[in-house]
Amino acid sequence: MRAWLLLASILFGCQVISGVDDLTVVPGVSSSGSSGAQAGSGTEAGKSGDEGTAGDGQTADECGADGSETCPGDLLCQSGKCIDPANDADRDGILAGSDCDDTDPEVGISAQRECAGPCSKGAMQCVMGAWAECDAPKDCSCGPGEEREVKCGNCGLQAQTCSAAGLWQDVGTCSGAGLCSPGQKEERGACGRCGSASATCLETCEWDDEVCSGEGECEAEATEMQPQGCGTCGEERTRARSCGRTCAWEAWSAWGECSTGAGCEVSESQTEPQTCGNCGSGMRTRGRQCGADCSWGTWGMWGACGGEMGCAAGTDQTASQACGNCSQGTQARVRSCNASCAWSGWGAWGGCTGAGGCTPGAVETSNQLCGNCNTGYQSRSRTCSGSCGWGAWGTWGSCGGVSVCSPGAVDISSTSCGNCPAGSKERTRTCSASCGWGTWGTWGACSGLQCSQNCCEGVTCQSLSCN
Repeated sequence: MRAWLLLASILFGCQVISGVDDLTVVPGVSSSGSSGAQAGSGTEAGKSGDEGTAGDGQTADECGADGSETCPGDLLCQSGKCIDPANDADRDGILAGSDCDDTDPEVGISAQRECAGPCSKGAMQCVMGAWAECDAPKDCSCGPGEEREVKCGNCGLQAQTCSAAGLWQDVGTCSGAGLCSPGQKEERGACGRCGSASATCLETCEWDDEVCSGEGECEAEATEMQPQGCGTCGEERTRARSCGRTCAWEAWSAWGECSTGAGCEVSESQTEPQTCGNCGSGMRTRGRQCGADCSWGTWGMWGACGGEMGCAAGTDQTASQACGNCSQGTQARVRSCNASCAWSGWGAWGGCTGAGGCTPGAVETSNQLCGNCNTGYQSRSRTCSGSCGWGAWGTWGSCGGVSVCSPGAVDISSTSCGNCPAGSKERTRTCSASCGWGTWGTWGACSGLQCSQNCCEGVTCQSLSCN
């Protein structure tokens, strides 16, 4: 019986409520269009028109033909038919006979929901108003340690493993679940010109791009004027229409009276000026031509903006000048355009960059180490030219402040010694690697005779003459 009713609802537009085997009878509505008199018998509806029609000439079970969605009594207009509101309780546009849950607008004809089987979780699909059989596996036998993946959530997968008892058990949570159920439709609010935005869930359980539908032809509360030449040349009248809150143009008003002088002379032109540019300092124009019917044509495009003065508010301007040695450097300053499109005063000059090599006539000296162990110094110099560039370096000067010795040099010192006749003896010192003299060595042997007594009185020196 239920299968027949579902088929009838598709072929003949019958309204079926989920879970009820009989058709819901809609008072005053005939699915065949022949019971209008029966529905309206003894009622005001029956008195309002011919048999099987409503008072406006349309059949009692039709609506929307004239752009309205009005139905008799408490009936609901849906898809051009007046139906009992009980046939679409959640107002999602899906009749109860095709809706798996007519109290929830999120549940549509292709909705899914989780279900539990004897072995694991699965999913149930809504098919023509009835939940299909759970697709969870019914075979609970498995080998311990086996693994598999089953569907879960919105396009998700659930990992499972077989327990030691031979039953499938979930591992972790449902992964990869999408944001919605395929076919699910979501209203996103107003859009465009009195339109309604909506999004539909794709087969991948992701929301498709928003679609704006039901837009009107104009912006709500906009007004449009229409001129018309009338009478003799030089006369004109107008009419107006407004855009309603539903973004549809209302009817044109009646034409106004012809006003002498309101029209124009054939081929007459008219120019309209408009301020433009920075703070309205410029001017542009547009024109229109009087047609053969003595009415003005449409305005042309605005011309280019001319005579613009001042500056664009919020912009900056930078000025630079030469500076430094021989004016080889650069320094900058900034001024800003204020809200009145006028330049403010210049700021202070910034620092000088790239000022040149030197001041003409300046002398630069360079020193370097020289001599033994670099203990001395020598110098050279260069002079700044008239073009602020350094000249070539001069030759190095003589080395000054050099230490007294070079590494390895030997110094000898001698002194007199002995008598009869007198002789001499020596000692030495060596220059170290750091160019400093070492300590003196011991005195060497004396080259003169050594007598214990005066040479004129002693025994050894008797043969010698004393001076």
